[in-house]
Amino acid sequence: YKAKPGGAVTLINCNPEKGGHVLRALAQRIPEQQVVAVRGAYGEQVDYDGLDNVEVLAQVPGEEMAERVYGRTRVLL
Repeated sequence: YKAKPGGAVTLINCNPEKGGHVLRALAQRIPEQQVVAVRGAYGEQVDYDGLDNVEVLAQVPGEEMAERVYGRTRVLL
């Protein structure tokens, strides 16, 4: 995907094995940092309720990833 980077820290498929809890801890420790959490299609997904700096997206189709996700991302976990 070719996209001009944004400023968010992003994780795709926010399950514990991929670091969903790490993303939650980061969002809690750096509340001024914009965070994007993209839900996966399988497995337990970490909850980000109560974190105003986290935008949770439902599963995103591949053809929409460049615009909706990668174009907003500076760091991809």
